[in-house]
Amino acid sequence: MNNKKNSFKAAEGANDDLVMCLVMFAWVSTQQYFKEIVNHDIRKQIQLEKMNQIEEDVLPAPIMDDGLQHDFEITGGDIWEVADGSETYATFIRKSMARL
Repeated sequence: MNNKKNSFKAAEGANDDLVMCLVMFAWVSTQQYFKEIVNHDIRKQIQLEKMNQIEEDVLPAPIMDDGLQHDFEITGGDIWEVADGSETYATFIRKSMARL
């Protein structure tokens, strides 16, 4: 890159055409009109793909056996330890998980 007054230009023998195309695409993709035409939010798609990748890479939490008797139940395909009925939030958690 060469600095010429208050702007930049490509070095001799090179061009910066691709850079300006990317700058223009970045600006256009943030415009509401573009989102309506394409009916696709690129930022949201990239974020969802990243979250899915993170979920795939994270190891599940292990279940530690402390030697005590524990009851487990399957809710929504996940294994959960059954809360003791005397716990204050046991009913709240069970209802919350049932809504998912």
